[in-house]
Amino acid sequence: MLDGSKRLANGEPEEYGWLLWLDAMMSNEKRANGEGEPPVTPWWRGCLLDFWRSGAPFLAAAVGIRGTKSTTIVKTSVMECLCRERAAVLDQVAAWGIMSADTAEANQRCDTIKKILCSIGLREVAKQDDVSAETFAASINVGTGRSHFTAIDARGNRIRWAISPPTKGAASGWTGAGFFADELDLWRDGDGQNPAADVLTLAHGRLHGQRGAHGYHVSVPMGPRAPLSTMIEEAEKSGTDGLHVARLGELGARRDAQARAWLREHFRKRALAAVNASQRGTTTRYAEDKRLSEDADPMATRIPTWAARAGDPGEEIKECWRLASLKLTSGEAGGDPLDVLFARYGARPVGDLAKRLFSPAIIEQGRALSPVW
Repeated sequence: MLDGSKRLANGEPEEYGWLLWLDAMMSNEKRANGEGEPPVTPWWRGCLLDFWRSGAPFLAAAVGIRGTKSTTIVKTSVMECLCRERAAVLDQVAAWGIMSADTAEANQRCDTIKKILCSIGLREVAKQDDVSAETFAASINVGTGRSHFTAIDARGNRIRWAISPPTKGAASGWTGAGFFADELDLWRDGDGQNPAADVLTLAHGRLHGQRGAHGYHVSVPMGPRAPLSTMIEEAEKSGTDGLHVARLGELGARRDAQARAWLREHFRKRALAAVNASQRGTTTRYAEDKRLSEDADPMATRIPTWAARAGDPGEEIKECWRLASLKLTSGEAGGDPLDVLFARYGARPVGDLAKRLFSPAIIEQGRALSPVW
């Protein structure tokens, strides 16, 4: 694993080689039996490579729903924990914390980790004590979302991935190999408040003194006062030391422009084919919306779904538009579909509408309606 990934890195940071090696293994698995995950998308590869080149310990990435955020960062979470050289202290187990928005999200991360470990040739055993270099053990609690996987890293040390909803308890008491704050703008505690400030302070502390350890903060942005947006804004203003902010980049800007041009032309055609004045007026208004014609900025810190994914940009935004056009509950009353599109998938939340679009009820109904919501 280490030798093969070093060749693939070809002089780039070692994490890049680890990720390419995993993609190759999962691609072989998919060809062999139809299982496995698709490879990391070109935009995400570039984003992560920029981060690893920077030498910063922390990444902040604001990406739309369906932007392959969770799958991608779980992949690098697994590989960094497996491959990173670290000093083993007595009998301490190096752990990688994965904190998800809720129980359902946490359980989904378990599915991804299991697929990854199986694809690289590890076999599951029932007990942690039986774990060897060729096996892993899983302790999964679907009811609470608190689960963990135990394995042996590339240098013979015992390691663990700990998955849970975001609480101060989940961010405490482990030796930090790294962490993944997944959809942190959607986190909620028992009082309906976002606990990110307290939880992340503890998580950051777990990484203190751990050479090469990384913390990933990734979410669809909720608004200017939400945790991820605040983190990015402070970094933009003061150049926060140690935090690398993901950018749209040239590739992302090109995909963004192509997608929005496709949708603008789609609305123009619909306006010409409209059978009544009402339909014509609505589709013409959509076609002339400035968000569909403005220039794409490679330095932008809001990453649309259609830029982060790998499919044809027109097809990607077409699917996002289909999902945005589905009304889920009365909580979305007054939400124009184009506003919904740019809030959820364009990573551009708009005021109070964003709160309604990402309420727990909306998210639950969206998942029930479409697995890829």
